[in-house]
Amino acid sequence: MPLNNTTLRNLRPAEKPFKRADDRGLYVMVKPSGSVLWRMDYRIGGKRKTISFGAFPEISLTDARDRREAARLQIARGEDPMLAQAHAKARAKVAKAPVTDTAQLWDNVSQDYLKLREREGFARQTASRLRIMVRKLDTALCGKRVQDIGASDVRPVLEREIAADRIATANEVRRVFGQVMDYAEGWGMIDQNPAYRLSKVVPSYTAKHHPAITDKDGFGKLMRDIAGAERSSPRALAAIRLQAHVFLRPTELVCGHWREIDWDARLWSIPAERMKGRKSSEHIVPLSQASIMILREIRASHGHPELIFPAVRTGIHGPMTGGGLNDIIHRVGYSQRHTLHSFRSTASTNLNEMGFNGDWVEAQLAHAERNQTRASYNSAQYLAQRTEMMSKWSEWVDEASEVG
Repeated sequence: MPLNNTTLRNLRPAEKPFKRADDRGLYVMVKPSGSVLWRMDYRIGGKRKTISFGAFPEISLTDARDRREAARLQIARGEDPMLAQAHAKARAKVAKAPVTDTAQLWDNVSQDYLKLREREGFARQTASRLRIMVRKLDTALCGKRVQDIGASDVRPVLEREIAADRIATANEVRRVFGQVMDYAEGWGMIDQNPAYRLSKVVPSYTAKHHPAITDKDGFGKLMRDIAGAERSSPRALAAIRLQAHVFLRPTELVCGHWREIDWDARLWSIPAERMKGRKSSEHIVPLSQASIMILREIRASHGHPELIFPAVRTGIHGPMTGGGLNDIIHRVGYSQRHTLHSFRSTASTNLNEMGFNGDWVEAQLAHAERNQTRASYNSAQYLAQRTEMMSKWSEWVDEASEVG
């Protein structure tokens, strides 16, 4: 039976909180302290949530029902009323804040935006790239309120990148600036994002596909040339050899940890947070006998307890970089012809030509699954078939690498 004002006024507290239902999801929660609080339970995105509408009698029965109907309308549009409520409160707080409020400084707004992106589950390398772009913008924008920042403040940063022929980076800086200012606009700190004025400042950039050597004879010569590279550490050369067998994305390879290796099952399980974009599950790489032997060789070459590929240079505590491994490939004569990433194209091209199922190849490359429902279980999809495929691929790599 729906609530009425008489029932509400006659409610008395008990030792434990209790509910009294109204209608269409609205109810009051009566606390032992005597507080009578309006609540509504709802589901959105498969999750159960509870929104608060305030306390009775400050919020009347009529007001509470109006708020319930507004929330139901938001849910019908696919919006989360709790988030809308939080955003409204934040906008009101910003509007009342004094102009000296540090919360509105670029320094703090950009960091809040980065934290939001990280909470959304961006891969570590993606989040790291965002931080690098923000640091480039910091040189011109630190200490300024977002309300006072205009396109002219950002142009010097973009001009530096363009002058250095870093067109892709200039476009990325412009894009990240726009994202941070979109965030500020969403929270009511600015009325209009100034980034749109920069759309024609930076030349357009077309991403270049990674060149790759895919024929078996050419690939074999590449591997032999790399094996004989001078001024290269054995650990770095082993990393490139392993890449030829597992064809991961460069950051997925070099940032590997020993805890991800299951020696008995011969599997490398790369956590979702280390994968490109926002994968819903880990990526499983079956390890051939050749891959296991290279990993054991690497483990015996250094004593780092966590990183598979710790940096070679003294004083650097993180992993080695894909750029450093690319330098080796370029140094032996393959600049503009092959990169660390190119091993993925070599494997994809030849595995398909060898007659392996294209779905197995795509799963091993960890390419994005368009169907998000299927993506939730793709980490182990075709694992038995991929295990056999990876073994055959290692045989191809070893045969090609033998001295002819």
